[in-house]
Amino acid sequence: MRPRAVITGMGLVTPIGNGVKEYWAALTAGRSGIGPITLFDTTGFAVRIGGEVRNLDFSQYMPAALSRKMSRASKLAVAAAKMAQDDSGLEITDANRHEVDIFMGVAAMDFDTLAANMARMRAKGPEHVSPLAPGISVAAAPAGNVSVSLGVCSEMTTVTTGCSSSNNAVGHAVRKIHSGASRVVFAGGTDTSVQPDLIAAYSNARALSRLNETPAEACRPFEARRDGHVVSEAAGILVLEEYRHARDRGARIYAEVAGYGTTSDCHSMFQVSDDVGSASRCIQQALRDAGADPDELGYYCAHGTASRNTDARETNMLKAALGRRAYGLAVSSIKSMTGHPFGAAGVLETAACALAIHRRAVPPTINYHEPDPACDLDYVPNEARQQNVRQAISYCLGMGGNNSALVLKAC
Repeated sequence: MRPRAVITGMGLVTPIGNGVKEYWAALTAGRSGIGPITLFDTTGFAVRIGGEVRNLDFSQYMPAALSRKMSRASKLAVAAAKMAQDDSGLEITDANRHEVDIFMGVAAMDFDTLAANMARMRAKGPEHVSPLAPGISVAAAPAGNVSVSLGVCSEMTTVTTGCSSSNNAVGHAVRKIHSGASRVVFAGGTDTSVQPDLIAAYSNARALSRLNETPAEACRPFEARRDGHVVSEAAGILVLEEYRHARDRGARIYAEVAGYGTTSDCHSMFQVSDDVGSASRCIQQALRDAGADPDELGYYCAHGTASRNTDARETNMLKAALGRRAYGLAVSSIKSMTGHPFGAAGVLETAACALAIHRRAVPPTINYHEPDPACDLDYVPNEARQQNVRQAISYCLGMGGNNSALVLKAC
């Protein structure tokens, strides 16, 4: 029998609240974290709304000297990692620091730092480019900064598969625990996608909601009037432990991450495939890996971005993967509240699944008022539901058609 991977700690830094308590309270209250963008001047932008992390004092989690050498994504990741460690009660010592791994999902680089240095070079010459810029802006920076801040020095891996990055980071961490090669992994993701370049690009692609005057109502997954997703920022880190290691130290266990699946649509870097074959195989792969019966599933935390095409595709994918069971499953999109933090989306949704199991409730899809005939499942509209969830799935769709699914079980 292979080792089991369980969640013993969570660090969550999100537009709807920071830490497990605030995050879960906001999810179950159906509270939106979408508002006017304040991180940059949106004058001239067609889209002026997003989900920003607020009320977070970085000085509680890192010294100022280190903070000045980090991107915002790295700062969010370090804060989330420290929260996760505190939540888990795991002590990191000289005896175990060589045995703790880090798997971090990141979709977007720090374009702000790159853009500022490019502008400086063009205006003043190459000698004015900061030598710190590469170490601040690369996708690997958050994992490196978490490693430094926690003082752990085993495997440190960055996964970048677009919006599925953190789901895949957790999945690969689980595989390492299942293989017996690891007992403790900090796994998750971070992204600060509320950046001018990204907002402009996705706005020009007509992928974003333009409900600037009513931001809390802008993200409407699976609903008939949905007009695109809302970009946000977040970080989430899970402490994953081998079950016996967690049991022996008396750790509180939220849930087991029992199975992982991932496939590629092999279709396009710019368009989502209408063919749901690869996506449905991803779900089935995760269920097989977990040894899970589809009839025992209680909750599916959706990718659910509020895109016209992808929401209908996801509905069809679930039907293809689960058959009639899809109609009896509670399905919700927490992006209706958190917005879409790209590479950090998956870990927030995996945390929602773990909490749904642990707290026996399912978060809602808010802003759901007019059903779409193309989306005909149970989307838990507008209000949380008390439910004894024993098994749940988190699914993400990433850049280039990367499908990623995790199956969680009560433990």
